[in-house]
This record gives sequence, structure tokens and C-alpha cells, in this order.
Amino acid sequence: MPITNFTYPVAFVGFLLLIPLIILYLLKPKPKHIRIPTIMFIYRIEKEKRFSSFFKRFIRDPILILQIIIISLIILAIAKPFIIGFVEENPTRDIVIIIDSSASMQSKDVYPNRFSNALEIASSIINSMNDESRVNIILAGGIPIQLVSNSDRDTGLLALWKAKCSDSPTNIKDSMAFAIDILSGYQINKNNERVNYIISDFSSVEKRDVDLYRKLALNRNISVEFIKVAKNGNNIGLIFADIKRFPSEKGKFHITFNVKNFNDKKEKISIDILVDNNKVKSINEDIDSFSEKLIKFDIDASEDSHFIGINLKLNDDFTIDNNVVLYLPQIKKYNVLLITNDGADNFLRYAIEASPNVDLKKALFPIIPDFYPFDVVIIGEFDRNLSIPGVFKELERYVKNGGNLIVISSDSINDKNIKNLLPVILKTQRIGKKQIDIVLKHKILKDVLVSNLIVKKYFETSEKNGSTVIARIGDSPVISYMKFGKGKIFFLGINPSPEWSNFYLSSSLPIFCYQLIKWINSEESQIINHNFKSGEYLVSLKNVTIETPSGIISKSRNLLLDEIGIYRINYTDTEREDIVAVNLLNEKESDISNSPSIWAYKNEFVKRGRVYQKKQELSLYLIILVLIFILFETILYRRRGKI
Repeated sequence: MPITNFTYPVAFVGFLLLIPLIILYLLKPKPKHIRIPTIMFIYRIEKEKRFSSFFKRFIRDPILILQIIIISLIILAIAKPFIIGFVEENPTRDIVIIIDSSASMQSKDVYPNRFSNALEIASSIINSMNDESRVNIILAGGIPIQLVSNSDRDTGLLALWKAKCSDSPTNIKDSMAFAIDILSGYQINKNNERVNYIISDFSSVEKRDVDLYRKLALNRNISVEFIKVAKNGNNIGLIFADIKRFPSEKGKFHITFNVKNFNDKKEKISIDILVDNNKVKSINEDIDSFSEKLIKFDIDASEDSHFIGINLKLNDDFTIDNNVVLYLPQIKKYNVLLITNDGADNFLRYAIEASPNVDLKKALFPIIPDFYPFDVVIIGEFDRNLSIPGVFKELERYVKNGGNLIVISSDSINDKNIKNLLPVILKTQRIGKKQIDIVLKHKILKDVLVSNLIVKKYFETSEKNGSTVIARIGDSPVISYMKFGKGKIFFLGINPSPEWSNFYLSSSLPIFCYQLIKWINSEESQIINHNFKSGEYLVSLKNVTIETPSGIISKSRNLLLDEIGIYRINYTDTEREDIVAVNLLNEKESDISNSPSIWAYKNEFVKRGRVYQKKQELSLYLIILVLIFILFETILYRRRGKI
């Protein structure tokens, strides 16, 4: 050890104390020996060896050696020796760990799956914390969920292993924004680090979004580390599926789906189609690498509700996109009354009668049947001279009690009895070719082509309070509705007669009429769409009881559909039950080989800390050695009988 490794090297002067110790030891009185003649020859031999025995006695006396060692160690301890070592500091850190809990994290290209690997990495990060560090854990599924907040190491580890992977798409972007808000709340000082760890497969992450939030974090002195848990997995999956019934053929439904091969080689697949768990069709297809195939066909089915299954018979690294279950609701038959003139509204009548799910009855003034057996009453063009005021009063009561009324624009609606029921205020009738502007995306316009719709004659109108406008011509509402008592009143300012518009030429007219009748008979809280993608929201106007695919029951108005399978919705005020089927059908999540070049990501967590030189003093260890040697010296004196 160089002399520079002693704090007080002047203490080495103390080694001079060893000189008087040795001298005193040599001058110490010796026992007197009496010479006996019989051993004189021994004395002569000893005299010859006196010089050599002096050194042997000096060396072999353990007490002298112990005393020299004790004094030397005391002098070294006073000099305070030290060594220089390299030490890795474990600083106090305020941490946010974002764990991707999206569907793609269930991929098995890493054992046992990506999500389990992410939990192990998060556990390593938490275990590396010191006692003063704090951890926050965010699960980045459809929405960011904070698993723990400002927790210590033990609490973080306990919560970590309760985390579950969802079936929804990821939301790394919002999770990073959430993490920045959390870490910005911690005080900045030189002893604390603020770090955001993102553990993900990054399969459906937009690089520009991640880079943006990384830069925002760095601007706030927050470190960001990306840790990737993925390999290039093999997968073939369903990325789109849809079913619909034929408006004209109630005994069939049409199914369409897309299968994509995400692998780098051509694949042969087998597909089973099931109706209520019974196989009705098998398909064999060859799909080129990185390609998709659209498959569609018709299947016979009754008017009852059905579960339609699409199963890919294969074994790949990502299984949840190999199966899809779609729900086909039961066909409801609607009784509709059309009040019109003889020979009028023929195109409207043809469009309504095109649907086998509508039973249409035509009525002419003055003979009008009872309204209550009908689900919908439609008022077309009628002879005002034959109308009876009492009929409109009865029609008003019918709607207030839960009936539904559709009024078609015609010359007849200038009747004062009709005007009071409309969701618009009628003004002047206009003639001239106009196009309509859709101002509200509505269910009744799904699959309806309106871009080439020309209106030749219409009424200038203004909306009443409480009405909802779907389409306008200029400032005039031409499609609108309002609640009236327990029922609905709908105004269609686009008459499908040739003198009013070209709507009668559109193939969308029967679709529009059926969707309008179906919608107006639905309750506001009733679910119209029964097939959703995971990560979408189920929204109801009132609290409903929802049973998830895993059997969890909750009451809510809004629910994030983050689990694949069948949801059952029960309404507290009625005995009605709605069924919703949820499937992944997400190309980005299914592409488990897709990993963008995220900025400086790692494949594992590496504990990091500031490495610095540290002076380690040895005086304490020397003092301990001194005490041990003193103990040995005491034992030797005791054995010699001097104590």
C-alpha cells in the first residue's frame, strides 16, 4: 500500500517504540543455572551455541512477536490507512412504470407470454429501488389504469402480481401523458431521479406519438426508458367480420370476414363456420405472405337469434384473433299503418313492403282504424277535405302513450291539425333542385347513399325546441325528430315521390325505411349494434346491469369493452335482455411482428446508478485485530502462570 493511502503517515514514527521494547526484552533477568559436574559436557556444548540461541529465543518467543504485532497495528490504525474503491450508487428515484396490457401482450413468442415477461421486468425495477424511492404503476390498455400510486417497494410488488392483461388495444400515448403529470408532481432535487419506464411490445404504437411525449418528459427533467418484450411472432388472424340479414330474405344472413397472414411465407388455412355451435361450413384457403383475403357468403338461418362463430384451425403465437363470435339478433316484425290517398305514396309503400319484417296496412280518410295495434303510424299525402279533426286528437294521444308517428312532407301537412304535431315549424314551400346536408350521423342513415339525392320540392322550416335535426337544406331542417310524451314524432321532409325528389330511384330507400321503422320503435336505452370491437365503449342512457364474459356483474351507464366474449345487459325497469358480442378484429394488435424503431429501447432492465470513487478507511478493522491479538497474549500469559 503506497504511503499516500494513509491519512496521517507521520504516525509511522511510532515504530521507533519497537527498539526499546526489544532491548528491554533482551536485558530481562534470566534464571541462574548451577553447574553440576555430571553435566559439564552439556555446558560446554551450550557455550558453543550461545550466540545462535540468542536469535532463536528472540524469534521463537510468541509473546514478543505478539507485542510487536500489536504495537505495529496500533501505529497503523493511528495512521488511518484507506483504500480507494468504485461504488455504484442506488439513488432515490420517483418511478412510473407503464406496463402494456393490450391484447398483443398475450402473444406467446416469448415464454410464457409477453405480459408475464413485462411483469417480471417491472418486478426487477421495483426490487432495485431503495427504501426512500416511490413507485407508480400504470396499465396501458384501452384506457390508462393506475394500479398503485406513490407506493413503496413492498406495496408495488404486491399490486404488480394482481395485474391482468386485457383484450383491448394499447394506449401508450395517453399513459405517457399520465406518467408525465404524475412525475411532474414530485419535487426536483439533486438526490432524486424521476424515471418513466415503458414496458411494451410496441406492436401498435405510433413512433411519432412516443417521441413527442419522450421529448416533453425530457424537457421536465424526467428520464424515459423503453423496454421491449417481444420477438417476431408468427400469426394469422381475423381482422374484420360482419353479419347482416337480407331485407328481402328473412331466412338468410350474409357474412363477411377478412383473414390476414402476417408471416413471411405462404400459408394454407382451414376455417370452420358455426351457427349456435353447430358447424355449417368449412373453408380451405391459401393466403400469400403479408396478404389478406376477403371471404363472404350467405347462410340459411331462422328468424330467431343466433351466435355465429368463425374459427381458424391453426396454432400460432397469438390465439385470440383465431376465433370470432358474432351475435345475430332475433327478427322483430313491425306493424305499420300508412295513411294516404288512393294511388299516392306508391314508391314509399313499395320501399316499406320490400322488408319481410314489416306488415304494412294502408288506410284512407275518413275510415281510419284504431292506432294502438300498430307500432308506427305514417302520414303521407291525404285528402284534407276527408280528414276528421278527432282522428288527429286520437293520434296525439296515441303518441303520448308510447306510439310512434312519421310524417312525410306533402301538400297535406299544411293542415293545422298536423302542424301542431311536427318537430319543425312550417314556412314557405320552395321549388328548385337542392341537395341535403347531413348534420348528424345517425343510425337510420347507415348504408344509405345520400350524396346523389336531389330534392325538387320542400318546405322551408325551423326547428322546434327539443327537436333533433339530422339533415338540412340550407337552414331548413328536412329530417328531424322529437320526443312527444312516451313516443316519438319523426319528420321526413324528403318525399320519395317523383315530383318531390329522386329518392324513389335510390336502392337505399328500402334500407332507409326499414332502419327508420326499426329505430323509431327502439327505446332510447336499447342497444342497436350488437357486435363491438374490444376497446370500444358500451353507452346507455340509464344504469343497466352488465355481466361480462368472465362473469363479473356490475351496474353502469358506460362500460369499456376490454374483454373478448359475450356481454349480457339487463334493464332494471324491464325484463328485456340485450346481448353484445365483443371481438378483437384489430389489425395492428394482430401484427405481433410489427415493432417500430422506438427511440433507444432495451430488451431487458439493467440496474443503473452513478459509479463513483469512495475512500474506505481500514482503522476499525486494525483495532479489531489489535483486540484479537491482545486476547491471544492474555491466554499465553495465563498458560505460563503469570496471570
